[in-house]
Amino acid sequence: MQLKRLIGIAPLVFALTAHTQTSAPAATDKPAQASVSRVVLVLHTDLTSKGSKVGQEVKATTQQPVTLSTGVKLPKGTLFLGSVVDVSKHTKEKPNGAVSINFHQALPKGESPVSLIVKLVKLAPSDTDDSAPLPNSNGNMVSLASNSGGTAQLNYQNNDRSEDRGKSANPSTIDGVYLSPSTQSSGIVFALGDDVYLDHDAHLTVLMAPVTAAK
Repeated sequence: MQLKRLIGIAPLVFALTAHTQTSAPAATDKPAQASVSRVVLVLHTDLTSKGSKVGQEVKATTQQPVTLSTGVKLPKGTLFLGSVVDVSKHTKEKPNGAVSINFHQALPKGESPVSLIVKLVKLAPSDTDDSAPLPNSNGNMVSLASNSGGTAQLNYQNNDRSEDRGKSANPSTIDGVYLSPSTQSSGIVFALGDDVYLDHDAHLTVLMAPVTAAK
């Protein structure tokens, strides 16, 4: 699916079965349990539709400790690994620059890597107070998908110039940066009518579920 078909503002989509082949767990993997965990990540990689490349590594660390539904504990500062899976530069034909990223693994210090399905649900500047509760932060990804329209594909393309559409339900409080859900990655960051720039130290609120190989 081309990135231009994914850009737009629509209810958040949390699909468990459609994640990127190259950087997400293998297609035979499945969620270990239905419950999901919420955590805030601090981004350590600058991202831009003008210069980021597909395959570029993306790193972030947890802002607070979190315990997964499997009982695995991820201390504060746990490294999350991901990659850029698609890029759309700002052009006259496609004015909204965008970067699609996918986080797929946590590396708790001194422990084995943990494969994860991760969905971005909020972007915020580095000086944001992340203590406020996130609606639907508990439960499971299936119910979250149901509450937000299921796995319906986004209808808007990234050449849509509508500022009102972009601002209506943007889960980002970073000026000029927008967040869109994706069934192919953790999420898409984009700008309206320009290239998108997401600086390191940005706060990424995510929902995640561990995965294990299907038996």
